[in-house]
Amino acid sequence: MNVLRNLILEYNLETDEEKNKLKNTFELFYERTENKEFADYLLGIFYTRLEEKEKALIHLNNLSLDFLKENELLIITAAMYLQNSLNLQKAKELLEESEITEFTSNEIIAGMLIVENDSLSFSILKNEIRENPTPHISTFIRYSFLAEKYDSIENLVSLMEKGVKLFPNDADILNALGYLIAKNNMEQKYSYAETLLKKALDIDPENEMIWDSLAWLYFKMGETKKAIKAMKIPLTKKIENSEIAYHLGEIYLKLNKKNKAKKYLKLAVELGNEDESVILSNKLLKTLFKEK
Repeated sequence: MNVLRNLILEYNLETDEEKNKLKNTFELFYERTENKEFADYLLGIFYTRLEEKEKALIHLNNLSLDFLKENELLIITAAMYLQNSLNLQKAKELLEESEITEFTSNEIIAGMLIVENDSLSFSILKNEIRENPTPHISTFIRYSFLAEKYDSIENLVSLMEKGVKLFPNDADILNALGYLIAKNNMEQKYSYAETLLKKALDIDPENEMIWDSLAWLYFKMGETKKAIKAMKIPLTKKIENSEIAYHLGEIYLKLNKKNKAKKYLKLAVELGNEDESVILSNKLLKTLFKEK
């Protein structure tokens, strides 16, 4: 089954000829095999990949719970129900039959949806944080990633504070909340953010993203010399993040080191892996350096 499944997933389906060839092969297999559930599962995957949702669901609906359990297919089948019909209830029912205990079914579903339907993923994550006394740590990280787009900063900070209380020694959560406070100019919480970020660095002292967060906090506090000092570790490494490059550009501008500022603003644009930093860098390059 795995061999045939991999054939479906790896086969090039860019032309009608290739699609029809594989379709005829699997439909013929379906007619001749005695193991109909095996064939239904493969055709469910095949039509899911073709985005022929109604056909995919016909085959998925033929699969028994016993078959899915026996072959450890509960999770992938739940994902296909989400992809073909956004059937949250069916996906949840299947996931609750699985042996995964580290995550709740809602947390798994939110993870499956985060790329294709991030607004729904966000809603599920937010509800999970509110209603589950002990959400998984990744739930807070995923929520923080989406919340700046879909939630108020007040809600975001409040729910991330719950994460800090639950996971007080996790550097990623400490960093996420500290950086949010700096980014959103929450002056009344600057001291709290500094405490969070310094604790995160005690846990992970070589993490350039945390040092960048602390530098940005100092920049927002008007302590530019402390900001560039905090950038010492990021500057010893190859900068591959537009956000760090943009922050360096802003800090060097404040220090009146325009050549270095221009260098890092251009790097932020060239890297192009964080949209807001690219936009802000481009704006500075055009207004201050007359770059096209």
